[in-house]
Amino acid sequence: MVVGGPSALGAGLCSMGIPKDTVPKYEAAIKSRRFNVVLHGSTNELAKAKDILKNMGHEVEVHSA
Repeated sequence: MVVGGPSALGAGLCSMGIPKDTVPKYEAAIKSRRFNVVLHGSTNELAKAKDILKNMGHEVEVHSA
């Protein structure tokens, strides 16, 4: 076991294209039972989903794999 290395969750997030410097933020959100939504789709589909989520008052961040 390597101490101080990435958690399995962190490694999974990185493998999906989430930048390493933002992984702790998402891990904390998941551990505090907040939702993280990961979407895959065309540029148009993602833009529509982003607009819907923002209009509902949610924080939206976009990362490319």
